[in-house]
Amino acid sequence: TCAQPQVQLNGTSSESGIYTWTGPTTDTFYILNPLVDVPGVYFLTVLYDNACIVKDSMTITLDDDIPTVDAGPDTFLTCAITEIELIGTQLSGSSDVRGEWTDESGNILSNSFNLMVSSPGRYYFQIIDNQNACRSPRDEIIVGLNDEAPDPTIYADPSLILDCVVEEILLSTLDEDNVTYTWTIDRENFDGPVKIIVDSGLVLLTAYNTVNGCDSTNTINVEDFTEYPFIELEDPELINCYNPVVSIDANGSQRSNGLDIEWRDENGNIFNQEDYEVQVSNPGIYYFQLSDSVIGCTTLDSAIVD
Repeated sequence: TCAQPQVQLNGTSSESGIYTWTGPTTDTFYILNPLVDVPGVYFLTVLYDNACIVKDSMTITLDDDIPTVDAGPDTFLTCAITEIELIGTQLSGSSDVRGEWTDESGNILSNSFNLMVSSPGRYYFQIIDNQNACRSPRDEIIVGLNDEAPDPTIYADPSLILDCVVEEILLSTLDEDNVTYTWTIDRENFDGPVKIIVDSGLVLLTAYNTVNGCDSTNTINVEDFTEYPFIELEDPELINCYNPVVSIDANGSQRSNGLDIEWRDENGNIFNQEDYEVQVSNPGIYYFQLSDSVIGCTTLDSAIVD
């Protein structure tokens, strides 16, 4: 057997003589109880002093039924699956067997057909026949690790700033395969790889890989720089024979760098782009406009001259 690779031939004789064992090999043994390691029929011949010869035989059988096993298909640990049960299967051999799982270093991890693992690596399964101690060849299973999180990069077009020119922002991400995307804005969720933003605030993107259960997040802050310049126009005086020219005064309006001034008459003609106060001699409606050249915000007001 696998546990007993040699057996002893137990020959006996009623009288002493010359003993000769022959068998399936070319080896010849001249003792009564030799050790043999080959199965087959062995013949014992004894030559006695009176020249009589006695022969007998015995058969050595071989019990080396080597079982076979299957450790199962290779598998993966993931963010969602942090522990896996490995289940070995017996393919052949007797029913009186026990299982054994070992690691790459040969350490025994389990003496059954099942093993729970939480670490990636190579694991080996075999069974041992309790009758003949024959061991199956080890079968390997590889437990890999798939814990790669999706990329939550956020792209903002044209930027992260809202103003009078940019009234909406297109947010997008990579749109990877097997990944779902959720935008969270002011505690409300929106699904999809793109989202249009029209208000300022914090934006959270959650990317979830539907295959391995891994997720990742990213946040951005959308700012609103919309600010209209303020205008303050004083009521102009009346035009008459004693007062043919009057002033339109906007000196109380906002003054800062980047503000463009524009005065227009009721026909849309621009007649001043420098002063906060102008002189007019004709009745009508006059328009004063302040434009912020940085953020694109414009304020328009008018004064009526009678």
